[in-house]
Amino acid sequence: MESSDHNAELVDEHRSQLIQRVTMVMPIADELLAEGMIHKEMYSNISAARTDEDKMRELFKALHSGGNKVKSTFLSILRENEPNLVQDLEFHIKQGDQQGCRWTT
Repeated sequence: MESSDHNAELVDEHRSQLIQRVTMVMPIADELLAEGMIHKEMYSNISAARTDEDKMRELFKALHSGGNKVKSTFLSILRENEPNLVQDLEFHIKQGDQQGCRWTT
């Protein structure tokens, strides 16, 4: 089983792809707020952003300040909300043979 440190590293490494490709930003933010992983002010900043990409940039600010546990939780929620995106990233990681890294939850 992979660690939350490994999951956090994967989130960080694929930041630009995630910003461009995640479309279910608000459901992810809703769940992070409900689990106490982000503060209401950060949630408001995410909600106020105009595009999904801007929302993801705001979300990444929260992920960065929250540390590895929040990034790992984000990855779990992302897997539930956008499984095809995570599978696609997993496939490209395997094809790139990046030390056998895989997304884990």
